[in-house]
Amino acid sequence: MDASGTIVEDVIDTYGLMQQFIKRVIGRIDVGPRQNLFGLVQFSSTVETIFNFSTFANSSKAEIYKEIDEMLSLYENTNIALGLRSVFTGILSNWCTTRYFASR
Repeated sequence: MDASGTIVEDVIDTYGLMQQFIKRVIGRIDVGPRQNLFGLVQFSSTVETIFNFSTFANSSKAEIYKEIDEMLSLYENTNIALGLRSVFTGILSNWCTTRYFASR
């Protein structure tokens, strides 16, 4: 999720709209260890992992929504490449390794 200063400075609360969008997406899927797992990373000139695939594996959607509502913007420059690289080398890489060795 883009958390740069350009998003926050808009006349419209774009950051809040993105939070609401993420919550609506989560609201439409089944969440759980044998269903759908997801992670959330926000980026600007730095990256912050809000939660990874296992953070809310056994939690209610209300707990996930609370975490999203408590997110704060990073108010820095935009660096999309850094955000994507962090996802690929961080939470996706770790998850793929974990799933590869999981029992079937």
